Amino acid sequence: MGLLEGQLRSELAITHPVELARWTADDEDFVLPGGESWRHLANRGEKTLRSIAAMNYGDVVVVTHGGLLNATLQTLLNMLGPMPSLQNGSITRLAIDDQGQFSLVSLNDVEHLRLCPQITIL
Repeated sequence: MGLLEGQLRSELAITHPVELARWTADDEDFVLPGGESWRHLANRGEKTLRSIAAMNYGDVVVVTHGGLLNATLQTLLNMLGPMPSLQNGSITRLAIDDQGQFSLVSLNDVEHLRLCPQITIL
């Protein structure tokens, strides 16, 4: 996130309105000062998941931030348009076939969070 890192969106609207507008304008190649473009983020995530899949560990758990996951899913699955916002702690499951093609098994599953009464699901 470069210079946008560590700030609330409401703060960014005041401190960095131009950069925030460019970042949220669906320009996949806009590079935030000190950060990376959406396209670079997506490519980095895809490369990492493909590298993990190539190790043939079987079932693997990967924990990451929602922004990286959204960008990676769009690239891996050739999804067009905005992704739904992912709930913190949600589980998204992918499968990969023998040809290296990924498919979506589940997206943004939060049922496990309902087992913990201290967690509020929005």
